[in-house]
Amino acid sequence: MNTNTALFLAIVHCISARNEDLCTGLRNQLQEHCSLPETGVIIEGRIGKAGPQGPPGKVNYTLVQEKIEEIYQKFEVRMDNRVDQKTETCSSQIKLLEKRFNSLLTGCEKVSKYGALSWNGTGGIFNIYPDNPQQSIEVYCDLTSGGGGWTVFQRRMDGSVDFYRGWDEYVNGFGEKDKEFWLGLETIHQLTKNGNYELRVDIGNWEGERRYAQYGTFSIAGSNDNYRLTVGEYSGTAGDSLIANHNGKQFSTKDRDNDEYGSNCAVQWSGAWWYKSCHYSNLNGIYLVRGTGATAKNVAWYHWGNNYVYSFKFTEIKFRKKQN
Repeated sequence: MNTNTALFLAIVHCISARNEDLCTGLRNQLQEHCSLPETGVIIEGRIGKAGPQGPPGKVNYTLVQEKIEEIYQKFEVRMDNRVDQKTETCSSQIKLLEKRFNSLLTGCEKVSKYGALSWNGTGGIFNIYPDNPQQSIEVYCDLTSGGGGWTVFQRRMDGSVDFYRGWDEYVNGFGEKDKEFWLGLETIHQLTKNGNYELRVDIGNWEGERRYAQYGTFSIAGSNDNYRLTVGEYSGTAGDSLIANHNGKQFSTKDRDNDEYGSNCAVQWSGAWWYKSCHYSNLNGIYLVRGTGATAKNVAWYHWGNNYVYSFKFTEIKFRKKQN
């Protein structure tokens, strides 16, 4: 057995025996005998004990941010899809509820002050849905007088609006509903064409007194009959200045003469009304402060004081559906 073989077998033995000192000595002998370079042979010894923990490594914040953004984007997409689904469902439910709710608001008899577009303590402006729950009509509702539920279609209070107007304006309406205004003959007809309605006329003088005339029967015909008035069954405190001379009469304006007089009553008395030949009432006549210069062209209601020439300070005409 030559020297190299003996050394090799000895090294195998020392490795098997895990004798560190023996292996180190044999390694040195083998290196000297074979003239091996220092790095030529590596003989691993036993694994030593773990050293002290080193400092923490640097965090790759760019990589972390990219990962977070990736996770967030996936989450956002999922949430957007869920929100869109929920929103679509909620919108459908809201529209259905709105339709059902609106179908109940067919007139001022059904509204509450909490649904008012504007409110002044006794009444306000509302949207009602007389024919279609998706198509509203803006009206002023009096929720106080005589039990409330009245749809107001005329108001005079300060003379700020000119009521001496033509046919088209009286058909379509004019003024602001919380001030002086006329709702419009066509709208009045549409709102009263189905069912039974009653009428109320509130009147106030310059001395601060208020009276009213109420009628248990009221309707307005359509345009083909020139918005003919039907009114009856008077009660109240102001006297009846409608039935005798205006019931069953068509509406007249300065440019549309539908009365039974030889000339146009609307022109002669500076108004627009359901004239016969000509009037006991002229509530769309000239507004005169404290009745100055009144000549029956004024805001007249004859049967309060049997006086044509007293011009009243306040008028409000309204209707509501009769209670069964």
